[in-house]
Amino acid sequence: MREYGLRGGNLSVKLRQIGLVLALLSWSSYVLADEYDAAFTRAIAAKERALDENDPARWQLALDLFTEATRLRATKESTYELGAAAARLKQDDVAVEAYEAALALGLDGGVADRARAFIGEKRAEMGRVRVVGPAGGEIWIAGRWRASLPLGKPLVVFTGNRKLELRAHGDREQRELSVAAGSEQTVDFNLRVARPTGPVPGGRAAQTAPLDAPPDNGRALAWSLTLGGAGLAVLGGATVLIAGSNLSSHRDRLSALCAVQSGPDACSTARPGEKSAAQSEVDSIATWKATRTGGWVGLGVGAVTAGIGLVLLAKPTAKQPPRTAFSLAPTAGGATLGLRGWLD
Repeated sequence: MREYGLRGGNLSVKLRQIGLVLALLSWSSYVLADEYDAAFTRAIAAKERALDENDPARWQLALDLFTEATRLRATKESTYELGAAAARLKQDDVAVEAYEAALALGLDGGVADRARAFIGEKRAEMGRVRVVGPAGGEIWIAGRWRASLPLGKPLVVFTGNRKLELRAHGDREQRELSVAAGSEQTVDFNLRVARPTGPVPGGRAAQTAPLDAPPDNGRALAWSLTLGGAGLAVLGGATVLIAGSNLSSHRDRLSALCAVQSGPDACSTARPGEKSAAQSEVDSIATWKATRTGGWVGLGVGAVTAGIGLVLLAKPTAKQPPRTAFSLAPTAGGATLGLRGWLD
């Protein structure tokens, strides 16, 4: 019976754990849904105002808000409205992509017919780009967020020369490409762009010498130690003097308040009616003693730090040759020589 009871207890614990997980998942879904609903409601309000005022700035705000709602949760309603706002602003690549997403999510009725008609009209002006890169990275085109990686389908972009930007982990990287109507190509941000070193048109080669590391910053560190240590020592010395002066004042007052004093910093018996004042003086003395100790520590540490800095400054340093890098790039009728570097 004990064994059965133990198993029953474990089962009960597991059931409670499962229930807790389900509750957390339900709560998370509710929060996400609530954020989406709030964002979509704001976007619809902005759209209504844009319809009333017919102001491009109002339509841009509506587009931004529909984009925000779609990033939270892509629904046929949000993607359709995103496409409609983009079409108003002549951002037809965004509109085509949004309309296609809305149709894939089950858009129907008259709005679906309008979406199909728009896609059929603009398809010839578009190409598609499949983007590969680090998960979670964001793809921006023409200053607008378009998608987060990984992508489920290629991006729709205008034909011509286009610039894609990847934003990931605080870094940005751009790639330029030429897009033809009806074409589909791939841009892989996992592959680093190699610098040209081979022949270029005109029969010349672009050459780049490696750029050396900056000169040693040992002297800068030595000066920092010297000046910082000296400042700390001065501050510590001033603290010791101020604390010492205040200690003398509080000890004098404590002596006047005590009938029987236990050393210079304590009071065994206070004078009648002066117990509270005497205790206050004892507390102040303890505080200023601790402050004085901190001042001595700062003075010592500052002196040692400044001494180390002076030793480093006194050490002779070998003079280093100028560190430079040059580049030779072909131009029409000649070449351009670039020079950059550091001088000690």
